Amino acid sequence: MARIRVLVVGATSWPEFRPCLRVVDGLDEATVRRCPHLSLPGEHDRYDLVLLLQRYPGEHRIEDLEGLRARLPLARLLVILGSWCEGEVRSGQPLPGVIRYYWHQWLASCGEPLRLWRQGHNPAWDLPPTATDEDLALAEASGVPNEAALPRRQARPTEKPPVAAEASPASAAEKPGLAVVARDYAVFEWLQAAAHSWNMACQWYRSPAELANLSESAAIVVDLEHDGDLPPRQLRSLRTRLRKAWHDAPIVLLMGFPRLHQVNRYLRAGAAAILSKPCTLSDLERIVRIRPDCVDRLDSPRKHLSD
Repeated sequence: MARIRVLVVGATSWPEFRPCLRVVDGLDEATVRRCPHLSLPGEHDRYDLVLLLQRYPGEHRIEDLEGLRARLPLARLLVILGSWCEGEVRSGQPLPGVIRYYWHQWLASCGEPLRLWRQGHNPAWDLPPTATDEDLALAEASGVPNEAALPRRQARPTEKPPVAAEASPASAAEKPGLAVVARDYAVFEWLQAAAHSWNMACQWYRSPAELANLSESAAIVVDLEHDGDLPPRQLRSLRTRLRKAWHDAPIVLLMGFPRLHQVNRYLRAGAAAILSKPCTLSDLERIVRIRPDCVDRLDSPRKHLSD
């Protein structure tokens, strides 16, 4: 595989960006240059990938971005966004013609698109700068099967799962199991459909406390809808109990707008990954379908977080 040249532009010491850049620094056959400002590269400089770090809306001028694009027309431009940029699409002026990742999205899912891009099989990253968000979504769907986002429908508080949602003893014995902890039944429906496509049985639990009756499972997904649904100390206790009872099943947490301190605390408490909502099923599948004894070999965000 040919060596690639990566240009990283922006505040590389910003806490949210430091673990993201450890992923880039760990790439095989890659030369990484860091630049604090969006200045034009030298006339003979060539880069395959440009990562623009944006802490807040308006940090980088569109004029400077266009100058960089003119100097490096063949480079793939990506923007990694900090938490302050979460409302930029609605109330700000997002940089045009770039692919956007929030820091937690990059940390959780960049490994696969980077691998596909280096192999020349990433349709989303090959789109022209004029591509729209719809074009990007279609390209991602064409490159990764079973792509989907969290449903918007809200289930009634008293809604019960249909009988078909309960796996029969025969099917549960034959298939690996996915335990879903969610208050909203619509979340379980979404994950149940995904589990079916992955040839996995699926079981719904309304709260983490119900996991006390959990039988052996291949993976656990917890939807953290409210603060306090699963405190890190409770997750650590659950992780310890599961290891003693049967095996080290990965625990994946779904969170809305995760913050760096939350990601740090939950990963250190034993979570295999924290995915932001809405997330893509391909990111989740990469974790839940791997054998439990291989979880520690994943390109996990835990490897890239600072101590």
